[in-house]
Amino acid sequence: MDSIELELDAMFFDVDVIARTAYRYSGDFYVLVKSAGANHVVTLRPRTSDIDMADLAARFQTDACDDRLRAQVALHTGDLQRLLMREALESAEPKGDNRL
Repeated sequence: MDSIELELDAMFFDVDVIARTAYRYSGDFYVLVKSAGANHVVTLRPRTSDIDMADLAARFQTDACDDRLRAQVALHTGDLQRLLMREALESAEPKGDNRL
């Protein structure tokens, strides 16, 4: 079974983003992630011979871009998300003695 090797710009893609994307592929592929200077090198080797390798590089890069955007949104909205979660949990707490 052939493997595919991708080089992703380390200035654009944080290693945590690459790891998150690689994890999504780990069910169908053996994954190796290495940093090599200005790039992250991702090697994907199919676990079985029936895995579809068509457009794999494009799919991985698209998913990595998606994960990068999600990370950026989380970074900028993290305080709001924590506030909303706290408010939701506080409103879900029982008020007073509700025993029958």
